[in-house]
Amino acid sequence: MAAQNGHYDTVILLLEKSKDQGIDVKTYINLRDEKGRSALMYVAYEGHFDVLNILLQNEAGVNLTDKDDNTALLYAAQNGRIDVVQRLLDNEANPNLQNKDGDTALILAAQNGHTDVVGLLLEGKALTDLQNQDGITALLCAAKNGHTDIVRQLLEKSKDQGIDVNTYINLTDKDGTTALMLAAAMGHEDVVNILWLCDKSKIF
Repeated sequence: MAAQNGHYDTVILLLEKSKDQGIDVKTYINLRDEKGRSALMYVAYEGHFDVLNILLQNEAGVNLTDKDDNTALLYAAQNGRIDVVQRLLDNEANPNLQNKDGDTALILAAQNGHTDVVGLLLEGKALTDLQNQDGITALLCAAKNGHTDIVRQLLEKSKDQGIDVNTYINLTDKDGTTALMLAAAMGHEDVVNILWLCDKSKIF
């Protein structure tokens, strides 16, 4: 609870007391609750950067998963915690882990319009073409919600990852819907124009 609520001094005190009691600090920090969530996951979700640093300095597991297979990075990306995302990536958080729904940190960041977080994840080698259980990619999320800058980022990085752009644009969800269809249905003209110009096959 102290970590979740950002109580830095209390977290320091608890760690010191655990050491005094002969408790292994790494084990203590990585204990998880009934939902399988660690202190680091809660801190990442809330964005308590100072507490995050203390936990990482004491070997908090960056790629631990809860019962829904969410990681600290997934929680941070979902909520747009850019400093936390950067720190986790610097500590070897895996940007391509998927939760039980198949969502990645990139998909969640794109869905919620966190442009800067998307940029960090792409620099951290997040794969653009991973799909969740519904067949949804980060591009489909960004197109549906009209996040024009994110659409541009994803298209540019997909090229860098050796992905054929036409193939990428025409990936469909489980209902057979493409990013272009979603953008058109939602009236996002800028996104439609970008996708249309990139899609040489003009499949719609």
